[in-house]
Amino acid sequence: MSHSLWREEASTRLPELQAIVASLDVKTPSDLWMKLCFEFDRLCHEQPPPIELLSRIWQYARWSADHESEDVQFAAITFFFEGITDTRLYRTILPRFMSRNEYETVCGLRAPGEAQGSGKRKT
Repeated sequence: MSHSLWREEASTRLPELQAIVASLDVKTPSDLWMKLCFEFDRLCHEQPPPIELLSRIWQYARWSADHESEDVQFAAITFFFEGITDTRLYRTILPRFMSRNEYETVCGLRAPGEAQGSGKRKT
């Protein structure tokens, strides 16, 4: 079985997560993103959080969302982007590697294309 581009890209961007990326349980992009989402949340709870690795997971998610394959896009959007919520923990970590616009859009604080500052922030 040949490696897919989505798996090769994950291996290149996330070498320290190779055990997840190359797992025999990971057969589809959705399988990978379910595991990466869990790992992302676990890493956010580490003290100190590994910002550089979290940033690379984020960049891989963006790459996946822009991928030509709808399966790869669907997996990243469904299992990663939709799993990010506006919590106190994420509010302290995510802005270290996301723009404010990206954070607000991903956390659902405002709709894409909505004017800056018109969303409501959870407290």
